[in-house]
Amino acid sequence: MSYIDTFYQRTMDDNYAFPILSGITECEACVIGGGLAGITTALQLLRAGQAVVILEAERIGWGASGRNGGFVSPGYANDGDAIERAVGADHARKLH
Repeated sequence: MSYIDTFYQRTMDDNYAFPILSGITECEACVIGGGLAGITTALQLLRAGQAVVILEAERIGWGASGRNGGFVSPGYANDGDAIERAVGADHARKLH
């Protein structure tokens, strides 16, 4: 299965194919989905010494994670006033 035509697909330096899961596989953590959240979770679990299996129906980064700008920012969808109303002025300043 190939990726859609995106910047990420055009600049991939590998194209690994992984086998379909069959039979019994033992692990300490199973992550469902190989998007940004799933692979980040799996990486942190691996760093903590866990045996991890990622289950992805298509390919790593196949869905939204492979189609967006790929940026994770510390910004917020709401403006500063809305955040201040929700958590108070002092905490809103700390968040920013």
